[in-house]
Amino acid sequence: MESRELVRKTAGAAALTARSASRIIGANDRIGIALIGCGSRGRQVASLVLKAPNVEYRVLCDVYEERTGQASQQLAGGKGASARDFRKVLEQKDVDAVHVATPDHWHAAMVVLACQAGKDVYVEKPISRTLREGRAEVEAAHKYKD
Repeated sequence: MESRELVRKTAGAAALTARSASRIIGANDRIGIALIGCGSRGRQVASLVLKAPNVEYRVLCDVYEERTGQASQQLAGGKGASARDFRKVLEQKDVDAVHVATPDHWHAAMVVLACQAGKDVYVEKPISRTLREGRAEVEAAHKYKD
């Protein structure tokens, strides 16, 4: 898929894949996103993603509960569910995509597990710390795509 088509289908949702956009059945359906890593950078980028139509942050995940509370208020009007374990987030059926904004050493594991769970992924840079991690992420994305 060409990058121009990806951007068009996600309506500017910062590289969320077109698979989520294709799930939109009616005007009232929304893409459910989970933010994993609710620090200042994660919240900043998430606030930009929310400018796209038909998206909402449904789950806010961080090991620090204070951060999930801040993110819930800022991004979900206090209604977003919170979690401390990202693996629980990946089990949720109402989450279509994950936004990974954790420390760099967590990126590869979270991306691979999210792909295995059938979620679309937006990950902050760097996508990986080593070539081996990057290769594992690319292979997972190809293996578990629709």
